[in-house]
Amino acid sequence: MNEQENIQWQIIEKAKQILVKWLKNNNIYTHTIHFIPIDDISLEVYVFYKKDDDIVENQKNGVTEKIKETFINIIYDIDCTRFNEISFVFDSHENVIKNYEGSYFFRLR
Repeated sequence: MNEQENIQWQIIEKAKQILVKWLKNNNIYTHTIHFIPIDDISLEVYVFYKKDDDIVENQKNGVTEKIKETFINIIYDIDCTRFNEISFVFDSHENVIKNYEGSYFFRLR
Protein backbone atom coordinates (compact mmCIF):
# COMPACT_ATOMS: atom_id res chain seq x y z
CA MET A 1 0.00 0.00 0.00
CA ASN A 2 1.46 3.34 -1.00
CA GLU A 3 1.29 6.53 1.08
CA GLN A 4 -1.73 7.91 -0.82
CA GLU A 5 -3.72 4.71 -0.29
CA ASN A 6 -2.77 4.66 3.39
CA ILE A 7 -4.00 8.25 3.87
CA GLN A 8 -7.14 7.44 1.92
CA TRP A 9 -7.97 4.46 4.16
CA GLN A 10 -7.24 6.49 7.30
CA ILE A 11 -9.77 9.09 6.15
CA ILE A 12 -12.34 6.43 5.29
CA GLU A 13 -11.89 4.69 8.66
CA LYS A 14 -12.23 7.94 10.58
CA ALA A 15 -15.34 8.89 8.59
CA LYS A 16 -16.82 5.43 9.18
CA GLN A 17 -16.32 5.73 12.95
CA ILE A 18 -18.04 9.12 12.99
CA LEU A 19 -20.89 7.86 10.80
CA VAL A 20 -21.46 4.75 12.93
CA LYS A 21 -21.61 6.92 16.05
CA TRP A 22 -24.06 9.28 14.33
CA LEU A 23 -26.24 6.33 13.24
CA LYS A 24 -26.30 4.97 16.79
CA ASN A 25 -27.11 8.40 18.29
CA ASN A 26 -29.99 8.79 15.83
CA ASN A 27 -31.35 5.26 16.29
CA ILE A 28 -30.71 4.35 12.68
CA TYR A 29 -29.94 0.69 12.18
CA THR A 30 -27.74 -0.68 9.43
CA HIS A 31 -26.36 -4.17 9.15
CA THR A 32 -22.96 -3.15 7.76
CA ILE A 33 -21.24 -0.52 5.64
CA HIS A 34 -18.49 -1.11 3.08
CA PHE A 35 -16.29 1.39 1.26
CA ILE A 36 -14.61 0.97 -2.10
CA PRO A 37 -12.21 3.73 -3.17
CA ILE A 38 -11.70 4.02 -6.91
CA ASP A 39 -8.73 5.71 -8.61
CA ASP A 40 -7.78 7.80 -5.54
CA ILE A 41 -10.55 10.34 -6.21
CA SER A 42 -13.86 8.47 -6.09
CA LEU A 43 -15.53 6.50 -3.34
CA GLU A 44 -18.39 4.01 -3.42
CA VAL A 45 -20.28 3.61 -0.16
CA TYR A 46 -22.38 0.47 0.27
CA VAL A 47 -24.90 0.64 3.10
CA PHE A 48 -26.58 -2.63 3.96
CA TYR A 49 -29.79 -2.64 5.97
CA LYS A 50 -30.96 -5.86 7.56
CA LYS A 51 -33.98 -6.61 5.32
CA ASP A 52 -35.11 -5.75 1.81
CA ASP A 53 -38.14 -3.93 3.26
CA ASP A 54 -35.76 -1.61 5.16
CA ILE A 55 -34.44 -0.26 1.86
CA VAL A 56 -37.90 0.86 0.76
CA GLU A 57 -38.92 2.14 4.19
CA ASN A 58 -35.76 4.19 4.70
CA GLN A 59 -36.04 5.65 1.21
CA LYS A 60 -39.61 6.75 1.98
CA ASN A 61 -38.91 8.17 5.45
CA GLY A 62 -35.81 10.11 4.40
CA VAL A 63 -33.23 8.07 6.33
CA THR A 64 -31.37 7.07 3.17
CA GLU A 65 -30.96 10.69 2.07
CA LYS A 66 -29.92 11.72 5.58
CA ILE A 67 -27.21 9.03 5.64
CA LYS A 68 -25.87 10.32 2.31
CA GLU A 69 -25.85 13.95 3.45
CA THR A 70 -24.27 13.13 6.79
CA PHE A 71 -21.51 10.98 5.32
CA ILE A 72 -20.65 13.55 2.65
CA ASN A 73 -20.44 16.26 5.33
CA ILE A 74 -18.25 14.03 7.50
CA ILE A 75 -15.82 13.13 4.72
CA TYR A 76 -15.49 16.73 3.56
CA ASP A 77 -14.95 17.94 7.13
CA ILE A 78 -12.06 15.48 7.41
CA ASP A 79 -10.47 16.21 4.01
CA CYS A 80 -12.41 18.28 1.48
CA THR A 81 -9.91 17.58 -1.29
CA ARG A 82 -9.78 13.79 -1.11
CA PHE A 83 -12.81 12.54 -3.08
CA ASN A 84 -14.28 14.28 -6.12
CA GLU A 85 -17.18 11.87 -6.31
CA ILE A 86 -18.98 9.81 -3.68
CA SER A 87 -21.68 7.38 -4.78
CA PHE A 88 -23.97 5.33 -2.59
CA VAL A 89 -25.60 1.94 -2.96
CA PHE A 90 -28.24 0.83 -0.47
CA ASP A 91 -28.88 -2.89 -0.21
CA SER A 92 -29.77 -5.46 2.42
CA HIS A 93 -28.15 -8.33 4.23
CA GLU A 94 -31.22 -10.34 3.26
CA ASN A 95 -30.34 -9.80 -0.44
CA VAL A 96 -26.72 -10.84 0.15
CA ILE A 97 -27.94 -14.08 1.74
CA LYS A 98 -30.51 -14.80 -1.00
CA ASN A 99 -28.50 -13.86 -4.08
CA TYR A 100 -24.79 -13.90 -3.19
CA GLU A 101 -24.43 -17.02 -1.03
CA GLY A 102 -24.14 -14.75 2.01
CA SER A 103 -20.87 -13.35 0.67
CA TYR A 104 -20.22 -9.62 0.72
CA PHE A 105 -17.16 -10.33 -1.40
CA PHE A 106 -19.41 -11.63 -4.19
CA ARG A 107 -21.89 -8.79 -3.70
CA LEU A 108 -19.28 -6.05 -3.91
CA ARG A 109 -17.60 -7.39 -7.05
